[in-house]
Amino acid sequence: MERLNPTLGADAFNQAVAKLTQGRSPLSLARANRQVHHLLKDGIPVTVRDETGQEVERRADMIDWRYPFENDFRLGVFWHTQGSGKSISMVFFS
Repeated sequence: MERLNPTLGADAFNQAVAKLTQGRSPLSLARANRQVHHLLKDGIPVTVRDETGQEVERRADMIDWRYPFENDFRLGVFWHTQGSGKSISMVFFS
């Protein structure tokens, strides 16, 4: 995040992570997915102080869309199925 947002400080990074990881269980899965997609695609709104001390809104980028191979993250998939009294859960990381 620091490479993508060199003018934002630690507080802005903490705000961004909190907004991205906040609970969305009251929402439908589709709506929660749209919210997270929007944050990742368009940047996460954070509040910082400008040179004059005024609070201003900025966007914190989590993904480098211009240079995708510069990103350093892992993809994970959770899969769960059940039937006939049995269930299985698997997590895949790449």
